[in-house]
Amino acid sequence: MLDWLRKPYPFLYENLLIRIRVALFITVFVFLFLIIFKPFQIDRVLVTNLYMGAFFYGLTSGIVVFLVGGFLIRFLPGFFSDKDWTIGKELISTNIMLISVGIANAFVGTYLECRPLTNGTVNFWWEIYQDFIHTYAVGIFPVMVLTAISYSIFLKRNLAKAIENNKNLNLRLEEQPVSKVAEDQLVTIVSPANNNDFSFRLNDLLFIMADGNYVEFHMESEDAVKREIRRNTLSHIESQLAEYDFLFRSHRAYLVNLKKVVHSSGNAQGYELKLAKTTHTVPVSRRNLGRFDELIKR
Repeated sequence: MLDWLRKPYPFLYENLLIRIRVALFITVFVFLFLIIFKPFQIDRVLVTNLYMGAFFYGLTSGIVVFLVGGFLIRFLPGFFSDKDWTIGKELISTNIMLISVGIANAFVGTYLECRPLTNGTVNFWWEIYQDFIHTYAVGIFPVMVLTAISYSIFLKRNLAKAIENNKNLNLRLEEQPVSKVAEDQLVTIVSPANNNDFSFRLNDLLFIMADGNYVEFHMESEDAVKREIRRNTLSHIESQLAEYDFLFRSHRAYLVNLKKVVHSSGNAQGYELKLAKTTHTVPVSRRNLGRFDELIKR
């Protein structure tokens, strides 16, 4: 079970458009679920009609999920990021959202008068507690099932594509040996910081990795790999190397020399690329998978 929870899982929260789509999906899902199944005899306890009550609960659920997702990314960036995102972290985040939705819907059910309240403070908080438990109980099962199904779909698709990509990689390597895969051209990367410019030969570059306000150049050096650290941003470097189409932004933190890639493997999050002469793998994020597939076919 612990091994399953540690498996890579796509991180979707940082994409604003996806968060909007998820919020809309949850709004519609909650509305339809309440209308069709009428859990906990909701149609009998609502003061307003069933459709209006279901709409309020659905809308509240969608808005809360959208806002909580943005809040978590902004204030807990070390945990809620695409780096090392796993099934376990996905379940933790969805439980946080379920709890938030449960609390919000409990108060919405009261203050929007979607249902009557019994008299007394104790009963008031008991009603709030019941609404919270009902929301969580309704939501936890589909969340677990959808997470498992999504993981299986992403994994199977990416594994199949990785096998196909490896065939294309093998053809490229047969046509162009790893030792001579790039133009032996000297380039200079200009840094906004003083004394941080860096010159190297394209034939030696494996990949460039962003690390906070710094970047790491991983370079071939005879039979070893050396690192050069400079103060710069990956986007600034990418713009200076835009003319070289074999340098690919595979991930927000990685720029990789495709002509040095010797193997790809798939997981639910995307691809992992193995490069010549290094054990360090380079990730291909979910949104860059299609572009990578196209480039490898060339």
